[in-house]
Amino acid sequence: MVQPNVLVVMADDARADDFHHMRALQDRVAAVGTRLRRFYAPGPLCSPNRVTFLTGQYPHNSGVTNNRVGVRGLDNTQTLPVWMKAAGYTTSLVGKYINGIRVTDPIPPGWDNWMVPGRGVTYNFLDSTINANGSIEQLELHTNLAYSLRAQNFIERHASEPWFQWVSFISPHVGLPHERVSRPPVAVDDVGRLPVRRPGSMGWGPFVRRPYRNSYDGPTLPVGTDVREHWTDEELAALRWLVQRRRDSLSDVDAQLDAMLTLLKETNQLARTFVIVVSDNGFQYGEHGIRPSKDQPYEESVRIPCYIRGPGIRQGYLHTNPAGMMDLAPTILRMTGAFDTRPPPQAFDGTSLLARISNPDLAGLGRDRAILLESGDNQTGEGWSWRGLVTRSRKYAEYVDGPRLLFDLDEDPQENSNLAGRRPVEASRLHDLLTRLKRCAGDSCDLPSPL
Repeated sequence: MVQPNVLVVMADDARADDFHHMRALQDRVAAVGTRLRRFYAPGPLCSPNRVTFLTGQYPHNSGVTNNRVGVRGLDNTQTLPVWMKAAGYTTSLVGKYINGIRVTDPIPPGWDNWMVPGRGVTYNFLDSTINANGSIEQLELHTNLAYSLRAQNFIERHASEPWFQWVSFISPHVGLPHERVSRPPVAVDDVGRLPVRRPGSMGWGPFVRRPYRNSYDGPTLPVGTDVREHWTDEELAALRWLVQRRRDSLSDVDAQLDAMLTLLKETNQLARTFVIVVSDNGFQYGEHGIRPSKDQPYEESVRIPCYIRGPGIRQGYLHTNPAGMMDLAPTILRMTGAFDTRPPPQAFDGTSLLARISNPDLAGLGRDRAILLESGDNQTGEGWSWRGLVTRSRKYAEYVDGPRLLFDLDEDPQENSNLAGRRPVEASRLHDLLTRLKRCAGDSCDLPSPL
């Protein structure tokens, strides 16, 4: 019997609720697989969390703590594609890799198929340039479609052998060209304003292909948050535009996911393919008085969507225990029987999730688990901006030059009430746990919550 395939589809900057409107994802992955509701980005920025995906390590162990360090900090000899290739898999990356890679750079170890844009053109949705297995090529299509077609070509060419493919879309990350808005892109909002121009101070969104513009028809402001408390009517209108365009761009990604799933079915590979759909980090739509951004300890930045379907995965299951990006590498190695090709166990700060999303009797594993969150200083490239942790019921964080945060996620899921000063005993116990986590490695990262 042929070993199972693994297809990882990754969005760029999509937060946990950005995937809810993606129909193919919901119907063809979530309904027949598992959604991990409390899945976290330990380093909520592109480079750190993508490296965590490839290594199974927290940023403080991988060495990639911010985008300034980027690909230069990654040991390319100890990554998921290297281990998969050693286990007999054909490997492929189509789309964005790690910040700082150049199209002229050598192809890193472990990759059989390499279709990757480089620094300076990564976020060009049109007229991008890629390194295509050593040849520099100019893309003539929108990158969502171009990456999808190249990924489908790989799927078709390797239908008779086991493969691992990472398809890494740019959407919904901001990108060029700037889209000109000649008419209001959304309906009149609840304060009677029409967004008649491209947003300025609230940012600008991804370039969306025409068939998907205004395809998203859900809420264009976060529900149940404090956004309206912080921004003017004009800023709220601009924010609506941003949400609309980001989710429009994800409708395009959803269509490409649908096409890949259809091809897997047509080539008789779907039943033996694990499909993981995830984002690299979250994004804040103006919550907590912070302009649209990421790299903060709040749920909007650190909690990301993750859906998994495949052989033996529970169907229609919602997994509610804490998990994170550091768990995906060991999970994929368990899925494929390739776990013995990896380094010694202490190299993984995460743990395989396969048993708990396959076996109902093991679903409770990790219920009281604490997950480390850490953000390197992206301005200087050295040190930390903040470090924290999240458990089943608490969020705790310490800024290097600022306040401590403590939120009771059961009572205050929107994280509007900082309890650090009002619950000193809890804060002290979580501080002690954080002290242990931020120097953990391997098995010593598997720590329960003290609360």
